[in-house]
Amino acid sequence: MRSKAIVPDGRSKAPSSATGRPFIGTTAGQCRPGSTGSIVPAGRCIESYRGTSREGKVRLLEPPALSPAHAPVLQKLLESGYKFVTFEKFARYLAVEKQGFAALLEPAGNRLKVFGQAGFGIGEGLGMLVETAQGQAFVWHSERVPATPELLARYEQFRKELQAILEGQT
Repeated sequence: MRSKAIVPDGRSKAPSSATGRPFIGTTAGQCRPGSTGSIVPAGRCIESYRGTSREGKVRLLEPPALSPAHAPVLQKLLESGYKFVTFEKFARYLAVEKQGFAALLEPAGNRLKVFGQAGFGIGEGLGMLVETAQGQAFVWHSERVPATPELLARYEQFRKELQAILEGQT
């Protein structure tokens, strides 16, 4: 799965924003006003990702608008082995990945919910489970990965675990 990690590594130097101002993270996991970052656990800020359009123009893709209320569920996701990733085509959403499967998350008030359905990472995208003439498969554009019984079992486990974490939000 080709995606970009959006949580900076454990360096002590804070990343800078698109405006040149530094992000100022606190131990409580908040970015102070004036930054373009969003709130994540462990005192780190999500930096805006600079993407390139098909015309070669650089464009700024803003991360999802998270709040301090989202920090506990984000921390739980990290503790459960999920990684935060982003897909350029879906930069508006925070994505979580585990064992090759990913889901897009969107803020809904003080909660996070899955946008669409979870899928399997294929190339630079997210393959959705579909029924084809050859049987079930994860499909992203013209790329196809057959959904073997083992892959389907892992997919169901991913979906159920993620749903359990998201339903546990207060």
